[in-house]
Amino acid sequence: MSKKLIAVASAAALALTALVGVAPANATAPTFTFTHTGANGETATTQATVTIDRANAVATTGTGMALNLASINTGDVVRIVATGGVRILTAAVTGSADLNAASLGRTEITFTSGGSADASKTYYAFTKSTATGSVAVTVTRTGLTFTKTLYMKGVLATNAEYNITEVTGVPATMAKNATAAITFKVTDAFGNAVEDDASIKNTATITVGGTAIGTAPTWDATAKVYKATITAPSASVFIVTIDTNTTDPSVDGLPDANWRHTSVVNNATVAAQITALTAQVTALTADYNALAKKWNARVASKTAPKKKVAVK
Repeated sequence: MSKKLIAVASAAALALTALVGVAPANATAPTFTFTHTGANGETATTQATVTIDRANAVATTGTGMALNLASINTGDVVRIVATGGVRILTAAVTGSADLNAASLGRTEITFTSGGSADASKTYYAFTKSTATGSVAVTVTRTGLTFTKTLYMKGVLATNAEYNITEVTGVPATMAKNATAAITFKVTDAFGNAVEDDASIKNTATITVGGTAIGTAPTWDATAKVYKATITAPSASVFIVTIDTNTTDPSVDGLPDANWRHTSVVNNATVAAQITALTAQVTALTADYNALAKKWNARVASKTAPKKKVAVK
């Protein structure tokens, strides 16, 4: 091979090396450390488990994970991106601090290191979802990119039930002593499904006026719903109440909890009464309008005081 070709090949190799970002032998790479009481979450199959706090508060010890960054050089560009229900905090918080999930926490943080103050950084991650999410930390410096990803899965706290949803099977009308199979779902404050929960199966009640009319809820693992059977106590109107039998779990920063659900049965009677009353009002309106038109005709003929009335 000619010296000219050798020189060209050498230059090409150097250029390729620069493009792929191979670090010099003495380069100091940034370090990433994930601190948590459980699995470190460094792979998608060994994701860290983080408790989703039911009181709309997050503690960065136990329910959150510290992201420790070190050996950041001046000029390095740091980017942290969260996916799923994961959110990033720039400072530690205690369990008594309102999380306010609608606003607290960020899905992305990017900054350029300005010197010693940025050489080491600690952030915190929490999640409000039972689905697996992630936090990817990327540090870019001239010709080099360093990346590490943390995987997190949320775990429901004890007594996480917040909302009763998707109630089905409660009939509009029922004869006395008739039965009906009903189903419903329960979610936590962030919409995560609360499934096969012992406290719901053991303490939730279905009542009319405080008297039980339903069987204790059971869990259907196939349909992913709670099931129960209700028995009509009357042929008259009654209200079915599904109650998780907890104190109101509503907390600041989130919508009010729907922890007690009501359904009206045999409201056909009420509907019939409304229809009858509406018909009566319609008839009275027609009578009034007929009289009003006669009165207004007299006003027009000047045989009565000159003051018309409005028809309905």
